[in-house]
Amino acid sequence: ESPLKTREIADGCEMSVYLALYYLRELNRLHIVEPDRSGKGSAIYWHLVN
Repeated sequence: ESPLKTREIADGCEMSVYLALYYLRELNRLHIVEPDRSGKGSAIYWHLVN
């Protein structure tokens, strides 16, 4: 599956980007998702850990 931007996840969950980012960081801490930054200032893409 393709990685999703923080904004896409937030919209899909009907929550703010800030709240989605909070949950995504928690999921990252639990090794469930990983962020992928393509460069400074760009969107963060998230994908499930295999």
